[in-house]
Amino acid sequence: ENAVVTVLACNDFYVPYLATMLQSIVQNAKQNRPYEMYVLTTDISEENQAKLRSLVEIDSRFSFTCVNVRAFVAGKEFFVHTHISVETYYRFYILDLFKETKKVLYLDSDMVVNADIADLYDTDVTDCYLAAAKDIDLAGSIKNNKEQADYVKNDIGCTGADEYFQAGVLLFNLEEMTKKAKADDLFRISQERNWNYMDQDILNHVYQKKICYLNQAWNCVMDWREANASRMAILKNAPFPLYTEYLEARKSPKIVHYAGYQK
Repeated sequence: ENAVVTVLACNDFYVPYLATMLQSIVQNAKQNRPYEMYVLTTDISEENQAKLRSLVEIDSRFSFTCVNVRAFVAGKEFFVHTHISVETYYRFYILDLFKETKKVLYLDSDMVVNADIADLYDTDVTDCYLAAAKDIDLAGSIKNNKEQADYVKNDIGCTGADEYFQAGVLLFNLEEMTKKAKADDLFRISQERNWNYMDQDILNHVYQKKICYLNQAWNCVMDWREANASRMAILKNAPFPLYTEYLEARKSPKIVHYAGYQK
């Protein structure tokens, strides 16, 4: 009843990042309760599974299970682009695989955790579909991009950037979510068009309006820098309250998210 049920998705190539993520979770777990870690995958080798399990289960409070979703994936085609892989869609399967569980915490694998995820898991989502942090990256980028702003409003259905959430950290209220849509429904929607941000757009499209918004500290995106651009230059265009919340979160982030192609 009091287990912290956490799901991630990963392929074999990404195992070093996942290992770092899991290590940070274990090191920062403070409560005397079970922490159940599940990884959705199709190709993590037996050797790497054993390494990950030994890394996690060195702490007796933790259990580790790799869930092979190859049978679910068979025959499906996924639209992906840039650095993003098909594993990004695997979070949809949570709605089927964990339907007997009240809440599930989903985390991307390109993160470092600095706090106890049990504190996040205990967030009250009774009246919501899910809990997530607002996507400050998108909120900043649409200010000077009318095409993207129109897409968020007309295609996704968000009235403004303040409604769109980042899908790297998600606390699912599975009972409420499955009333609205099942995994097959989400995959059907994914086939209707090439969504700009893929599964993240789909989750925003389907589950908008009943979101519990987390503080930016629980999904604090790192800065990236190129010759003539940086993430911070984009984020400063976000609505002022969101930007100031992000700046405060950067001082003591609970989860650092290495979102983007630079890891």
